[in-house]
Amino acid sequence: MKAIVIDKFCDTLDQVRVSEVPTPEATVDNVLVRVRGVGVNYVDTLYILSDMLTDILGSRQTPK
Repeated sequence: MKAIVIDKFCDTLDQVRVSEVPTPEATVDNVLVRVRGVGVNYVDTLYILSDMLTDILGSRQTPK
């Protein structure tokens, strides 16, 4: 599946990339939701460019 990947601090939005990542699997404790479109807010782009970016949602490092 395609994902927007932000794996380091960015100086410009050109450093944000779209990559193919493995599709997660639905399990007893999780559901898989098909997303057909998303919006990116201007404030989201400012957050990406700031030094406040700490956790990637859904990563193993993100506390539950």
